[in-house]
Amino acid sequence: LAALGPHVASIVDHHADEGLYHETVPPESRHVELGIGSCASLVAERLRALGSPLLADPSVCTLLLGAVLLDTVNLDASAKAQKAREQSIANELLLPCAAAMLGVPPDEAGRGAFFGELLRVKADVSLLLGFPTADLLRQDYKEEALMGGGLKLGVGSVVLPLPALLARQP
Repeated sequence: LAALGPHVASIVDHHADEGLYHETVPPESRHVELGIGSCASLVAERLRALGSPLLADPSVCTLLLGAVLLDTVNLDASAKAQKAREQSIANELLLPCAAAMLGVPPDEAGRGAFFGELLRVKADVSLLLGFPTADLLRQDYKEEALMGGGLKLGVGSVVLPLPALLARQP
């Protein structure tokens, strides 16, 4: 996606700022915060700060809520570094908007039911088999430039047993 670099206008992330896109992203458009459990929480906060009507869209709220819940293990404080405000973001900002679309009550039980469904779907290996192998490897691909920048190391993780992956495409 490097060709899209000139079009990057804002950065929202919960990882260390790599210092990229200084030509197109001014400091006031960099919203980087370490230690929060989910980048989706930061996105929801930015949308709220901007007064965006997207936070009234049940589809958008459902997508953001799903990411927050998966990234924070349903807001379990012991599972991952997170800020207390993620409880508020999920329970007060996103869940009330998403609940009707999800068919769950806008409370902790409804949030738990949605999280349980996300875990069931995430663990359903049969769904992954519908994707081409190259897409599976790209899904959770991470790449880093090693010392000197001349060598790159990439790792893709797939939650399929290796024999099943190899049987698809040796």
